[in-house]
Amino acid sequence: STLFPYTTLFRSHTPGDPIIEEEVPPSYTEDGWYEEVVYCEVCGEELSREKVEVEMLPIPIPELLDLRQVSGGIRVKWKEAEDAEQYRVYRRQPGTTEWTLISETTNLYVTDVNVQDGETWLYCVTAVIGERESDYSNEEVILYADESEPETDPSPKPSQEPETDPSPEP
Repeated sequence: STLFPYTTLFRSHTPGDPIIEEEVPPSYTEDGWYEEVVYCEVCGEELSREKVEVEMLPIPIPELLDLRQVSGGIRVKWKEAEDAEQYRVYRRQPGTTEWTLISETTNLYVTDVNVQDGETWLYCVTAVIGERESDYSNEEVILYADESEPETDPSPKPSQEPETDPSPEP
């Protein structure tokens, strides 16, 4: 039999585990990405490279902690959301679905002074980072009862025990 003068040995590559290179982590305002690279375990040759996009981080949602009636309004208080630059406070009345923005603040509370006696309100809060806003927080409900004028009891209160007749006994 005739042998060819040149013999080429062909071998296949053995892919290794994917390695992450060139990583740019996502933030609250920008997507991130990384490259997933596979090298041959035997010769080290690069077998594949794929750019993988990573979505922006979700904006943390604040937790509504307390609604409290205070002099002249309703105090809305919430727990800080990580990295929030500001907060937006919304309200709506029961039976409605649309939230109305009532305040934008960097504080962890606001007082809603645009309330009337006997009104019931639901409140929620969002966090803002850059141009992005979180989902709505948990919602809480409160009935506002105007107590601006103190109630007084019209019946007179005795200032001391009734006096006894000091005259001597006969």
